[in-house]
Amino acid sequence: MGIYYSYPELQRKFCEGFGFLPFSNLEQSGSSIYKRYSPAPDLKKTIDCVDQDYALESLHPQMLLLMLQQRNIPLAEALLQHLEQANRLFGSQCSGKHLLFYGHILEVIRTYRDILYVFQRDVLRNIELQLECPGGRPADINANSVHHIQVIVTELINSTVIIHEFLNNSISGNSGEKPALTGITEDILDTLTRKLKQFTLLMEKMVYILKQWEQQILQMYRKQTMN
Repeated sequence: MGIYYSYPELQRKFCEGFGFLPFSNLEQSGSSIYKRYSPAPDLKKTIDCVDQDYALESLHPQMLLLMLQQRNIPLAEALLQHLEQANRLFGSQCSGKHLLFYGHILEVIRTYRDILYVFQRDVLRNIELQLECPGGRPADINANSVHHIQVIVTELINSTVIIHEFLNNSISGNSGEKPALTGITEDILDTLTRKLKQFTLLMEKMVYILKQWEQQILQMYRKQTMN
């Protein structure tokens, strides 16, 4: 995995040599080296605006890393624990005349638990490792890869909404197959549905940050191409 250098970082590296061997007709302002083609009294303000744009490029990955470490990953781990707890409870009750009711719930919970486990291990943890690299993000993260992450997260959101609605319907349903739920069973289901709702909202915020990051990357690409 290569180290990613942002455009201003490359400028600063160039500035290190520029101080010893200045190029004719080039000027330096902060970390920017440029050639003046016409008088422009407000040129410094323009350069400051450009530097601010490049500073924004690293803002979204920093926000995403903080969000992953403080909220997404801990909540995903807590949700996996609640899913396993529900799996054990319903597994012990999956017998007799209520076999079909609890069997269906077990199937849904186990399927989603396996999906979330893979997502936690292969997506969230992997993104965290990549964002912890020097420079804020590795060179192989670009607009296409950020968009691909959005697609994966959106798919998990859809799966989370489905299981949330299913469990809500299971709790509130009046089917003759539904057994009288004990206090422990209701508490576990209530906690699980609440965690699923929280996780859905958090993943939607993650998608929003990813979309903003993708747009920022594309904007910087266009500016670099024009330059």
